[in-house]
Amino acid sequence: MTCNDKFPANGGQIIQEYARSKGINTIKFKSKVYKNQRAYFRRVRRAKKVVTVSRTKISLPTPRQSSHLKKDIKVKIASGDLYLGEEIAPKDIISTTITDGKLQQKTTVIHGRKFPLVRLRRIALQEQVSSGVLRYFSDQEYDSLTMDQLTSRYIRIGQKPPAGTLSDKIEHLKLTERTRKIKLWHDHSCILNHSYVCFTISWLYDPANYFTDTEYQEKYKDRKPIVFKVYIEKPKLYIFGQSGSSDVEQSSYTAVRIEDLQILSEPITADNGNIKIFDVMRVFSGDGPARQFEIGPQRGPRNRTRKDVLEIYEEFQKTPVTVNQKPYATTQYANQCQTTENPTRHARSNEWSPVSYAEMRAFIGLVLAMGIVKKTSIESYWEASGISETPNFRDVMSRNRFQAILRHGRHC
Repeated sequence: MTCNDKFPANGGQIIQEYARSKGINTIKFKSKVYKNQRAYFRRVRRAKKVVTVSRTKISLPTPRQSSHLKKDIKVKIASGDLYLGEEIAPKDIISTTITDGKLQQKTTVIHGRKFPLVRLRRIALQEQVSSGVLRYFSDQEYDSLTMDQLTSRYIRIGQKPPAGTLSDKIEHLKLTERTRKIKLWHDHSCILNHSYVCFTISWLYDPANYFTDTEYQEKYKDRKPIVFKVYIEKPKLYIFGQSGSSDVEQSSYTAVRIEDLQILSEPITADNGNIKIFDVMRVFSGDGPARQFEIGPQRGPRNRTRKDVLEIYEEFQKTPVTVNQKPYATTQYANQCQTTENPTRHARSNEWSPVSYAEMRAFIGLVLAMGIVKKTSIESYWEASGISETPNFRDVMSRNRFQAILRHGRHC
């Protein structure tokens, strides 16, 4: 039985009433026997929720039972239709129960969940391509650009063409327009008396990578206008798991993040593999400069001790985080800024020099030290007078050098 080519949710009741109108005793078909007819009708016809609209009572369909929902979810997980991410950061949870008047402890292993960054990058690329918001061009289109067209493209994205040949300018424009910027955001919250850590990622809107509102409406006149910034920067869940505020628990999520950062430089493809799209980590939301580099949401400075931070730094010293690649990436980005920004004669960027391995270690050590000593600005750490003077910072690195590395640090 169908109604408007659809099966009604209460089809059984309709058939039952039709059978009764034909004089059929439907009670004999029920396996459960009720004491009286009144109890049966009261049970069957009782509405779960009734809404009154313009003096008309409308009964809403009965919600599905939780057991049925759990069963369907398990089936979808087993078939792969519902993806819950990878299990990460195992944690032992001890629960205490009373059985026959005795206390018993039970240990349960729970895991956090991570959606691999490369998977999220591919999903976002597919969504941006299918919706038409991403600007991407083939290699042939780049190679056919004239000098006037190339200059116009650079003006559009607010940059100046770098010095060099026409092919060098084209390669630089190609890399700029094919490199998206990822923003990583974190939060540490309490849900039902349990603390959880949550990481999300989103893509920053940049006219070099995406169409403007006007360009989108001109290209897709038959589509409804969209708010680009809201659509592109919609966050995607990256990591979620139960975690306290201690360094031990939060550091359990460090290794899986390092795995994703190590392969972040690998491109993903669009247009059937003909176009390579790159992603860089540009922004890390945090409450202060120290949190730009620490391992996640941390306790406040009042609760953090010198020993805590030193333990983090010692653990960092033992971890091969491909730091040898970071000075190269930082120097490469600094050279790119010098080329595109055209600094003045007295600009600090003119004094830039490559970052050594030891200097990068010292830089990260200063950042961790900022987690102990909390000040209002980065410049205040290098003040040479006052009761809050911190001379150790000046002994390790100059303020200008620290700010230069902070500005040009690309994968930190």
